[in-house]
Amino acid sequence: MVDLAIDLLSDTIDGDLAWNTLGDDLATATDDLVTNVLVSIFTWRTSNYDDRGGYWNDCLEDVPIGSRLRELYRSKKLPQTLGLAQAYVTESLQWLISDGLVKSFTVTTFWFNVNWLAIEITVTKLDGTLLPINITSKL
Repeated sequence: MVDLAIDLLSDTIDGDLAWNTLGDDLATATDDLVTNVLVSIFTWRTSNYDDRGGYWNDCLEDVPIGSRLRELYRSKKLPQTLGLAQAYVTESLQWLISDGLVKSFTVTTFWFNVNWLAIEITVTKLDGTLLPINITSKL
């Protein structure tokens, strides 16, 4: 049973936290994957060049959780920035393969408009079905 899930609201480019207080099943396995992806991308990973930021539990883990997308917030909107964004998202999702939750995933990034990064993720689930997840994030 799932007690907590993140719903991606495509009409407002926002997320909503859904909390299960009734004891019913809140989400399906697909929702679990979407929640895992969203938490992985939008949790601040500890930076490689300083110790600021990051998830509080990282000191107890071998591999930190989250992504380093926050390092790009002040970057110029260049092709190199897109490449870094793609690398950071890929890095943040790698644990899904290592822990055996998915077979594979692909990540594509492009500029949605001047200050918005679009991230297209296609997850190949263990049964071979594809789960597309499209996200936009302000940079």
